[in-house]
Amino acid sequence: MANSPDAVAECLRATQSPDFATRTGAEEALAAAAAAPGFTMLVLGVVDAYHADVSVAQGASLLFKNHVKKHWVVEEGETDIISPAEREKITTSIIELMCTSSKQVQRVLTEALAIICSTDFPDGTPGLLPELVGRLDAASKEGNIHVINALLELANSIFKRFRNTIDDDSVRAPLLYVVENFAQPLLEVFAVVSGQVEAASGEMLVELATSLRLVCNIFYSLTWIEVCDLFVEQLETLMGEFLKYLEWNNPELVDDTETDEPGPQEMLQTAVMEVVNLFAEKWDEDFEPYFQAFIQQVWTMLTTLSTAPKYDRLVTTAIKFLSSVVGKKMHEDVFKDPGTLHTIMDKIVVPNLILRETDEELFEDNPVEYIRRDIEGSDNDTRRRCAADLVREMCKPFQEDVTALSKEFLDKLLADAAAAADGWKSKDAAIALVIALTVRSATRARGVSEINELVPIGEIYEAQILPELEGANVDENPVVKAAAIKFVSTFRNQLPKELLMTLIGYIGPFLGSSHYVVHTYAAAAIERMLTVRVGVAGAGGAGGPRPLAVTPDDLEPYVEPLMTSLFALMNAPDYPENDYLMKCVMRIVNVCKTKVTPHIGPVLESLTAVLKRVCANPSQPHFNHFLFETVAVLVRNVCAENPASAADFEANLFPVFQGVLEADVLEFLPYVFQLMAQLLDVAPPSDGAAPALSEAYTSLFAPLLTAENWSRRGNVPALARLIRSYVRRDASFVVSSGSLVPVLGIFQKLVSSRFTEDSSFAILHALLANVTAEVMSPYVGEVMRILFLRSQSNDTTKFHRHMITSIGLVAARYGPDVAVGCIEAVQANLTIMFTRDVFCPNANKVLGTIERRITQVGWTRVLCETPALFLADDASIRVWSDAVVAIVQTFEVAEDDTVSKEEEDAELALEENTEYTAQFAQLAFAAEAEQDPVPEFGEAREFLVRSLAELSTKPGGDSVKSVIESLFPPEAQVALQKYFSVCGVTLGHPV
Repeated sequence: MANSPDAVAECLRATQSPDFATRTGAEEALAAAAAAPGFTMLVLGVVDAYHADVSVAQGASLLFKNHVKKHWVVEEGETDIISPAEREKITTSIIELMCTSSKQVQRVLTEALAIICSTDFPDGTPGLLPELVGRLDAASKEGNIHVINALLELANSIFKRFRNTIDDDSVRAPLLYVVENFAQPLLEVFAVVSGQVEAASGEMLVELATSLRLVCNIFYSLTWIEVCDLFVEQLETLMGEFLKYLEWNNPELVDDTETDEPGPQEMLQTAVMEVVNLFAEKWDEDFEPYFQAFIQQVWTMLTTLSTAPKYDRLVTTAIKFLSSVVGKKMHEDVFKDPGTLHTIMDKIVVPNLILRETDEELFEDNPVEYIRRDIEGSDNDTRRRCAADLVREMCKPFQEDVTALSKEFLDKLLADAAAAADGWKSKDAAIALVIALTVRSATRARGVSEINELVPIGEIYEAQILPELEGANVDENPVVKAAAIKFVSTFRNQLPKELLMTLIGYIGPFLGSSHYVVHTYAAAAIERMLTVRVGVAGAGGAGGPRPLAVTPDDLEPYVEPLMTSLFALMNAPDYPENDYLMKCVMRIVNVCKTKVTPHIGPVLESLTAVLKRVCANPSQPHFNHFLFETVAVLVRNVCAENPASAADFEANLFPVFQGVLEADVLEFLPYVFQLMAQLLDVAPPSDGAAPALSEAYTSLFAPLLTAENWSRRGNVPALARLIRSYVRRDASFVVSSGSLVPVLGIFQKLVSSRFTEDSSFAILHALLANVTAEVMSPYVGEVMRILFLRSQSNDTTKFHRHMITSIGLVAARYGPDVAVGCIEAVQANLTIMFTRDVFCPNANKVLGTIERRITQVGWTRVLCETPALFLADDASIRVWSDAVVAIVQTFEVAEDDTVSKEEEDAELALEENTEYTAQFAQLAFAAEAEQDPVPEFGEAREFLVRSLAELSTKPGGDSVKSVIESLFPPEAQVALQKYFSVCGVTLGHPV
């Protein structure tokens, strides 16, 4: 067993063996040892003892990082295998190792400490910062630049947490602690390192430049929320140093033969520019005395740096600096001169809009990356995007001047495009300039919402865009074709419906382009056009979203050619999984609604073929998600018109599903469970002649209940959804197959964790709503005991909401006597206490239409059908009064007016939740349809007043009227009186 440094080292060497058995044995030995006490420090000991053996040391550091990533945060219900004593030692041990390890090991240990600090710093790591400061001070005095850099890397990884955060106590308190203890040492290190730069050369100079960059990075993090007094006092010196390094041009740090990767000087200058940008944006008053010097240097850089990719980040950061200051009133005099604006357009904007040779190569050789940068917005800003943003910021204070200047440059670019053999570059830049100039407000999902009205986009479309789209040769000038398609996609909301349909006809043929970017842009444009909405919310039904501009009838003539082209691409040999194409298929099927039915055969056949292919090797999360969404929306639309077709879907899809289940394809299991549930939901009701569940479903039910399935957290919501569908479809099967107790056991397991409690209640509510009282009542008492026991350690609003709904459902379905009896069996007088302490303050927080209805009906029964409990004395009457008022308040809450917009955004944002490792990716189009489990009670307000009236005629209920008049707040009395009046009911009279 790997229980000593030497044994661990030997196992690490064995994990690299080409022999499978040797490798597997070593991995199993390490996995077994990981659960033993002291394993974490044991692995760090290997890093230390074997620092000269690079392979072992690096392997041990990776093992340590992965162990920390998996076990440092102990989730509810899990055992903590890292003892408190180990935790105290680990952080200081890492700092010690950073001083002696290789750079490769330092990098891994830095990542590990960042994981630890993301949850524990500073409260859980009290010795870390003092140890770090002490080591940094010692290294500075010794002049050990390698240790200085290792420790600065460590500090940088920890302090990054303060960036891009909102100022609140949870951020400010730890930041204040860091500033108080680290600001002065940081300045001292900066002074020491900066003082050595002039005399340094070779490798030492490179290390010093790295130190300066790290100091700038840390300074950025520590000044995100505010600039501390110490930094303000030293700001003149600091800004002087920053300016010096922006002006720096040391030949030893510049490699003229390298054009792609930035060197130490470019990386340092980029870090300086990020600090300067931060001050220009957030701390402009402090920065004002230094603005003129920096604007001049930024200007010099932007007009002298070459177009080489190694300068990209420096140039984009510098352009962003201009964007942040050009619109500020305090700098208006610097930019308002037309000559200045002209120079910015001429020297900065236009050159950075024109594609470079490297961009052309990307277009052809790495189109996926080109698309990621151009229409997705990658992590790294591009020159073109930053130049476009600069134009938009210039338009805010100087719209008329910038628009006029842009027309001048637009005319020149178009003239160049017409005159030169490679004029396509100029036309592409011209289209980019028009988009930058015109868009005032936009989101990726919803498109452009506000434009610069001074730009004649209609004329530009007719003269420059339409000819490109009408051309018969879809492969001619592909960059310009892609730009033209992007133009119409960008301004889709500004186009009339008739033109949208015409453009879909124009763009469709571009799906046949041999250029990956062109046919991908075509698919993306069609998909986006099909999301355009018109009119006002509620036009398609009360409270619903705005109607789509393109109707099923509009789209139906295009379905066959579009689908043929899309699947021809996806089924081409060696064609990569392109999520834009699959998303386009999904959107077409969704918009078509039932009009897709005539095309169901070839579409389902093609989708099944793709499903079989990707199941063998899941690799593209977005593509796979949209694939399953397409299947879901196809099932929904086709079965809406013909529920019997669910059997056809089952016959086609179940062989694929069976393959996923047998191969245990973890990524796809949640999707399969959701689709299986959807097929159960949409199938027509059983006529009695045939069983409600097919043999395929009945044979799968028992395996679904195995503990292994439920131990995978990503499976749980989907499995719970499937179990609900089984219960709703045929609760008698669940009971007769002897599965009720196992299902209740799953409920008990899931309710014990906050991560899975939602799924536990989903299962419980399905059982309560569908299993008869005769069968279910014997288990309700134990369910209540479990819930109240769990509530002692889970005193959250969410859990309270679930409990309120659960008790309401028991009362509504099985009767209030059953509900109250089971609660009282847990503890005497618990019903009154729960009503007072949980129901009254939380009833109005119950979410969901069905959940609220269950609460209203069920708790009305509890309050109006158990007078002996609630009307026994003054204290219980007070609780009763407050509880009835709480029910009234659930009726009186204003409707959420954001629902319509949220419904519109739900489908647009499908791509936002498609990570499918351990996470659950919900299929929007397979969402469970809500069903009222208590329809027999009618309208809930009427049920409330009829129940109150009935109560007032029973023994002990004659005080109801006086309680309402004396204890109810006026607004509740008014609301209740309105209900009585509308329903024609009066207190004291039998209903």
